[in-house]
Amino acid sequence: MKFLFLAAAVLLVTTVKSQTVTLKPIGKSNTYISLNSYFTVHFGGALYTIDRSGAINKMDLTTGDYTPVGKSTFARAKHFFALSGRLYIIENDGGMVQIDPATGNWTSISPMNYWTQINSVITVGSILFMIENGVMYRYSGFNNSNRTAIGEAEFYSPGIMFSDNQTMKLYSVTDDRSFYDINLSTGKWTRIGDKKAWKGAWGGAVVNGKLYTVENPGLFFEAPITDGVKKQLDNTQFTKARFLFGEAGKLYTITSEGSLLEIVIN
Repeated sequence: MKFLFLAAAVLLVTTVKSQTVTLKPIGKSNTYISLNSYFTVHFGGALYTIDRSGAINKMDLTTGDYTPVGKSTFARAKHFFALSGRLYIIENDGGMVQIDPATGNWTSISPMNYWTQINSVITVGSILFMIENGVMYRYSGFNNSNRTAIGEAEFYSPGIMFSDNQTMKLYSVTDDRSFYDINLSTGKWTRIGDKKAWKGAWGGAVVNGKLYTVENPGLFFEAPITDGVKKQLDNTQFTKARFLFGEAGKLYTITSEGSLLEIVIN
């Protein structure tokens, strides 16, 4: 009798601790087949993308509606980011334009060659950071005279960077596939979890205090930001995942077939 009771207790604990992952379709299948995942930003419950033709499109993350943002195209885009409810593009010639996401109307705010030395652009909440020649700078406006270096030149290979706008934090999975917290005041890198623990990771997102990654050949992992201890949640549903992102506390993926899916974890 005692043995049966113990077995039942173990089964109960296992059941309580197990998690299920459900992929919830949003909108029509195959809608986002032309998505260029390099040029994506998200805010206000929507994902904005520049497709292969240079057109900007908006995805409503509740309904899946996919609508164009204006009629202009930006085939020469080099960096794409959002700040304070506006979209911005730095083009290959170093100029910058600001775009109204509601109308698509755009305005040039920096001349050619002004931003040619910029390697990466990162936003954390309403704060703009740019990386130039291995140094990360915090900007107050779109002017090189109003910037502050964050730490030393430690950003030559920043890896895959994730901003968490809920906590105003910045993280990176580096080229050797270790996970780091980056202090936005000092530029200090603090490793979370074991070194090289994310060896197969090609993308991820930080949502609600956890790092979620998809690793080849389609394995889905979760790791708390507090300790970086990885836990595999799924090994069958993410083989076609091509892009992973978080918005407003929810997690999403877009597949190679162009379908938008919300990732629901229970």
